[in-house]
Amino acid sequence: MFPVTLDLSIVKIALVGGGEASLRRLQQLDAGAVKNINIYSDKFSKPFWEQAGARLHTKMPDEAEIKKHSVVLIADLPDEQFIPLVQIARKNSILVNVEDKKEYCDFHFPSFVRRGDLLLSVSTSGRSPALAKRIREKLERLFPLEWQSRLDELAEKRDEWKSKGYSFNEVSSLSNQFIDEKGWLNEKVLEEIR
Repeated sequence: MFPVTLDLSIVKIALVGGGEASLRRLQQLDAGAVKNINIYSDKFSKPFWEQAGARLHTKMPDEAEIKKHSVVLIADLPDEQFIPLVQIARKNSILVNVEDKKEYCDFHFPSFVRRGDLLLSVSTSGRSPALAKRIREKLERLFPLEWQSRLDELAEKRDEWKSKGYSFNEVSSLSNQFIDEKGWLNEKVLEEIR
């Protein structure tokens, strides 16, 4: 596995399904500010319908619709429904992920903590979601919500230093000094991570 972060304002995503796992994935995508998503389901829950809104196509996608996307996410479907969709996606070099079906996944979702633009992720390459979840829960405690404002503060300083003409290495050094002065990653925090 190789970690990659997708720019959800550019990548076109198809989400196919309509149950609990699909709803959870849709909520995560929405929290990540996904812009280009089409949602397909011929059977869905009321909470799923409410979350999907006008993006919902109340049918299964055909090949032409699948081909319009870069990534296809599938959940809550029986084998006879999702296997043909996987075959279409792979035939057209489209990345596909089927929830809890590792053999049908071109990639896996890490367990993650989001604090604004700060994204901390943990992956076991699908080998132990329970372990990834436990580590994520620890990260949530170690990096509380205030980290969003910390990142905003540091980004503002970084922009200031760049506007003054500092080089990449100088900005990096100033950033590290700023983090140390603030004590954000002091020994106590690092000890808790261990």
